[in-house]
Amino acid sequence: MVSPLRDEPGNGADTAMRTPRTLRLGAAELSRYPGLLFKVLLQALSANQEEVVLKLLPYYRQQPDADARLIQWGEAMMARRQRRYDESIRMYRDTLAREPQNLPVRMQLATTLFLNHEDEAALDQFERIRAMNLPASATHAVNRYIEAVHQRDQWDISGGLSYIRDDNVNNAPRPDTTLYGFRAWEPESASGAQYRIQLGRRLPLRNQYYNRVDIETGGKQYFSNRQYSESNATVSWSLGGQTGNRDIRLGPMYEKKWYAGGRATSDSLKQYSAFTGLALQASYWFNSHWQWRTQLQWGRERFNRQSYLDGTTLLWSNTAFYLSSAARFWNAGVDYYRKGARDKAHAFHLWNARAGWGQDWPLGISTYLQISYSQRKYEGYRLFLAQRQKNKETVAQLSVWHRGLHFLGFTPRLTFSYQSVRSNHAFYQFDKSRVFVDVSRRF
Repeated sequence: MVSPLRDEPGNGADTAMRTPRTLRLGAAELSRYPGLLFKVLLQALSANQEEVVLKLLPYYRQQPDADARLIQWGEAMMARRQRRYDESIRMYRDTLAREPQNLPVRMQLATTLFLNHEDEAALDQFERIRAMNLPASATHAVNRYIEAVHQRDQWDISGGLSYIRDDNVNNAPRPDTTLYGFRAWEPESASGAQYRIQLGRRLPLRNQYYNRVDIETGGKQYFSNRQYSESNATVSWSLGGQTGNRDIRLGPMYEKKWYAGGRATSDSLKQYSAFTGLALQASYWFNSHWQWRTQLQWGRERFNRQSYLDGTTLLWSNTAFYLSSAARFWNAGVDYYRKGARDKAHAFHLWNARAGWGQDWPLGISTYLQISYSQRKYEGYRLFLAQRQKNKETVAQLSVWHRGLHFLGFTPRLTFSYQSVRSNHAFYQFDKSRVFVDVSRRF
């Protein structure tokens, strides 16, 4: 049974246009009354009730005297529902050209342009709508859209901080590991803080194009064993194009790393390496549930003191996301990374597979579980090893937090992490597990 005229909660111009009466007829039964079907479909379109239009439109198409304008309006709404925004916009514009005073069509066109990131065209339509004689609630909704368009070129700022304790900060193998009579280094512990800060700004251009600037910094600052402290900073610029379904951008990037050196004789950060490269990023929504993302990054890294590590790097990452509901999502991905180096013993190829599951549970609890498995194969021979080194690496991480727990806007998360590395070189096998609390916030 359908109730196309029931007044449902919503916001904006659509809510202001809805009718509080209720008509209880099945869609098939309603199709036997052409005049009533026309009236109900028209009111459902005006009220932006996609579910009702989805049920009634196929029956209305079969009517011998069906109004082509009404069918096109309904098809525009269905195209928007399926994220076919370009097609939806074209049909909304055709309908509006015939009926320029049709406020619901103009409002739906404006919101579709907004979803398709056609900001200038959306702003023009919203300003036209605001000039009409609207109820206060509808004016408020239009003003919120206009504010949202203007806010798209503001700075996005996010950051996080966590306390860390690592009982094997130098990735030492199991105690008493020996190879050809040589004893491996002993594990060392360290505690400190891990931090990250991200700033980004999107500057819209014409016709869905934009400039974007991103600045990121992060690192680990240990209070004990400071010689293992590290830091990095990245600056990137890109030129992109975005619609409601797809986003692609390309541009240069520069990254600088600092490292204390890993030796007890020095605990201050020093310049370690610099990376200059080019990054391509793209994403595409197949429908409201499935999204694909890819990243291709190429560049050259130069080291300040260890020039034998200099070389080109290549990263290709692919991830599929599935949003099964508002409370659950899944992701899976594969990555390829190639690290070049003058000394082939330090050059390698890495293949990685990963999967993640996010879930909102009752009582306000949320979790995110991620597992990854990778194989790393070196191009040259290591000391004391008659064959090229091969590592198999497994990482599992579980984060738990409460959606209603915040401190000054920061959300704390409890994270359990486990890492295992198996290698044909005994000195590079180790296991480590950590438990830490991370707080993050988007400003």
